[in-house]
Amino acid sequence: MPLWEGYDEWSHFGHIERLITKSELLANREESISQEVLFSLQNAPVAWELRSFPLPFLPHDDYWKLSEDERSQRVIALKKIDPALGEITAATDLKIYEALQPPLYYWLLAVPYQLLQNAPLMERVFLLRYISMGIASLIVPLIFLTVFLVTDSHKTAMMSTALFVALPEMMINVCRIGNECLGILIFSALILVSLSLETNRTSHRKSILLGILLGLGLLTKAYFLTAVPVIFLMCIWKAWRTGEYRQWIHSMCLTYGAAVLISGWWYIRNKVMSGTWSGLSESVLLKHLSFAEWFSGIQSVDWRNAVDSILVSHIWFGAWSSLVVRSWIYHVLFILIGLSVLGVILFFIRENQRREPLFILLLIYGFYWLGQLFNVLLLFLSKGESTSMGWYMYCVIAAQLSLLAVGMQAIIPGYRKPVLLLLLLFLMVVLDLYTVYFVSIPYYTGLTAHRSNGFLENFHLYQISQTGMQEILSRLSTHKAFWLSPFSLSISSFLHLSGTLGLFIFAVRIFTIPEAARKN
Repeated sequence: MPLWEGYDEWSHFGHIERLITKSELLANREESISQEVLFSLQNAPVAWELRSFPLPFLPHDDYWKLSEDERSQRVIALKKIDPALGEITAATDLKIYEALQPPLYYWLLAVPYQLLQNAPLMERVFLLRYISMGIASLIVPLIFLTVFLVTDSHKTAMMSTALFVALPEMMINVCRIGNECLGILIFSALILVSLSLETNRTSHRKSILLGILLGLGLLTKAYFLTAVPVIFLMCIWKAWRTGEYRQWIHSMCLTYGAAVLISGWWYIRNKVMSGTWSGLSESVLLKHLSFAEWFSGIQSVDWRNAVDSILVSHIWFGAWSSLVVRSWIYHVLFILIGLSVLGVILFFIRENQRREPLFILLLIYGFYWLGQLFNVLLLFLSKGESTSMGWYMYCVIAAQLSLLAVGMQAIIPGYRKPVLLLLLLFLMVVLDLYTVYFVSIPYYTGLTAHRSNGFLENFHLYQISQTGMQEILSRLSTHKAFWLSPFSLSISSFLHLSGTLGLFIFAVRIFTIPEAARKN
């Protein structure tokens, strides 16, 4: 992805930059971005979502229409940006709005940023991206452990983990500067610990661990508020099933106590400063609405369009330039998701002894969906749009993949091999390769552009020969760190192709090995 193409990336970066340049623990959410960030936005091509800003902010569509000399001048200006400009607040209406986010991710990234603060801008951006991707890589073993705990199958757990690695929108979500990578990691760990809670000698330690994870999560993303009622209902349900009310109430108090000690100050601060617990801009804007106005909003939202936008942007949505693929591609994947939902229902009907982990997963996933739908309502009442962001759904990916594995296994009674998981993995590998080489790269190198209706032009193979592969690689390496040269990008492309295809070959190999042999 080019500079600032990740969702809200320049504002996330500006938040980290401000913590260091101003020596602050908490940045001012009303403060403008630095002159360094503003100057970079004025010279580099910007994401399609920023097209409403006046010139000289140019989206990729218009940037590649400039003459070669004009583009060269912008590249030179971008490379010569003085890092000292990061200490100067720009005279602009662009605010560091991501400073309203909880601070944990920004505190963590401020440490390497301080070591890099004198490096050129693009080097700092890409190194922080790599660190974010490294944080996200820690999710991989958590996915395996969660799916294995639910399905008791090494094969299904390994194939679900391979599917997680192959998800193209997941990679777009975490390969940027932003707190999603840490949010997904902590939520995945929280889901794993929730599934392993039992009344035994280690229950108190696990309850405290769950509270620590919840507290750290609440200091990372506001969507962890959806986990607060889940833990309450989970403990009450377990107390009712086991009859050990005192034990589970004690565990619940330990969990909430640890969470409040870690993160309570942030939400009290939000309430004092903004009048809302989350402190999010939409919540602050709507805090004076009456119950009747909220109810009227619920009736007015186009919920079908909202759910569709969440699902589409969860499967694949090409970063902040809002790239999408053909609608039939989404519908094929919707069918497989629908089959999985049917499979989960069938599993509940057939199985009496293995419902507990699925009940917990459904609680987590269901309450998160309620949170997403509430966000739809906030966006509708504040901006008039019946939509929300599906890439946020990856925070509960451990629950989602576990339910997906169970559902796809149950849809074929008596068949132990996860054939539908293998099919879904194949489709995701194809989607990844297609969107990288036939959608994203052509757009980021000026071979395609948005039409007047907002949809992307079709890419044709003959455009490669017209433009030349060397020119395409040269354009792709523009506005990137110095080590991302045309040569290194061609090597990266080979590694991406072989790694992605190798992932599917690995899954086929796992698929063919008997389960007993895999356990041994």
